[in-house]
Amino acid sequence: MKKLILALALATTVVAPAYAGGLTIANHSGADWDEIEFSKPGAADFSVNLLDGAPDKSFENGMTYASPKEVAAGNYDVRIYDDEDPNSECILKDVSTDGKTFEFTADLKAKFCKS
Repeated sequence: MKKLILALALATTVVAPAYAGGLTIANHSGADWDEIEFSKPGAADFSVNLLDGAPDKSFENGMTYASPKEVAAGNYDVRIYDDEDPNSECILKDVSTDGKTFEFTADLKAKFCKS
């Protein structure tokens, strides 16, 4: 029994850091979104959708999602899109993240998005 407890404790220690490095994204924009991708400013080389694999409706207005995908601290262009609205694509230009969190605010939406 002691060996089983020790094995479980070690497994938890090894697995836990794998989930610690992702980017937490908060949606306070007043709208719901299905995709969020980052690119170096001006490159238009958008990366993997940080919401890929997330449960449906996980990035509606007022929600926060802890993506397991990492984004290094720095400035980015950020592409945000709602699958239900083909005209919803929004590209935030040269916005920053500390690599731990990114908040999509109503002010950013008003500045960069058409609707």
